[in-house]
Amino acid sequence: MWKFFASIFFVAHLLASGADLVIFSYDRPLQLYALLESAQQHVSGVEQIVVLYRTSEKEYAQGYDEVAKQFPNAAFIQQSHQSAKSDFKPLLMDALKKNCKSPYLFFAVDDIVIKDLVDLQLCISYLERNQAEGFHLRMGKNLNYCYMMEAKQPLPPFEELGDDVLRWQFSKGKCDWAYPHSVDCCIYRKKQVLKDFAQIAFTNPNTLEAKWATRSNYARFGLCFATSKIVNLPLNLVNETYKTNANMNSLTASDLLKLFNLGKKMDIAQLFQIDNRSAHIDYEPSFIDRDSVITSSYTDR
Repeated sequence: MWKFFASIFFVAHLLASGADLVIFSYDRPLQLYALLESAQQHVSGVEQIVVLYRTSEKEYAQGYDEVAKQFPNAAFIQQSHQSAKSDFKPLLMDALKKNCKSPYLFFAVDDIVIKDLVDLQLCISYLERNQAEGFHLRMGKNLNYCYMMEAKQPLPPFEELGDDVLRWQFSKGKCDWAYPHSVDCCIYRKKQVLKDFAQIAFTNPNTLEAKWATRSNYARFGLCFATSKIVNLPLNLVNETYKTNANMNSLTASDLLKLFNLGKKMDIAQLFQIDNRSAHIDYEPSFIDRDSVITSSYTDR
């Protein structure tokens, strides 16, 4: 009998957990600031935030120092620019083991803004009750176009689970709906992530996601909300692996650094509950003074 109650307690403990957030960033302090601010305002249940970043010039490093001052609860881990390819995996694996204490985690790249309220404990409870592969915050019924492939993407058949949560099978999805492993805000079990990462070789977030895809089981199920909770803003391209990735090429990393040094930040209020039909969108951001008060939508929780 005691084993039964012990197992119930263990499951209840897991379901009461939040998730750790691991962010990848390169030469984008202003965009990182927008992501961190949106997470602070809109997400309930973030336990630890880790930022794994690198810079090509000292001016960008100074920008990251300023971001770290504004978000002191996040752990900032800097890569060496010269040995970035060799130290990315060791630094990431070490951070996952030492900095991330929750049984659950999700990744994000620095051009993401969280556009709506998210309760991570609710996501985790559905993840476990349905034994899903992951809970995809970037997906939703509003996504019928794939920005990266420049193609329409039909919605897969869904099962409605309650609380606005949907389940679908990856084998019945197309484009973004057939992508089990993503570094764009999908909640996973850390134990499985560590197992997968130990068996693949990768040198940056792009190769990580590509190699992780080789371990996909398309017979499994994904979860999402009826409307997506995040949006990617591909204002520019800084990755050195897939240089043909679609992007707006509107504001360079240098342009945004100059704005950041002038005390500006992205006005993320303009993106709250934006109706996007693809995970990535063309978007011309507005910029406001950074000394505006940061509030939280979950202050009284």
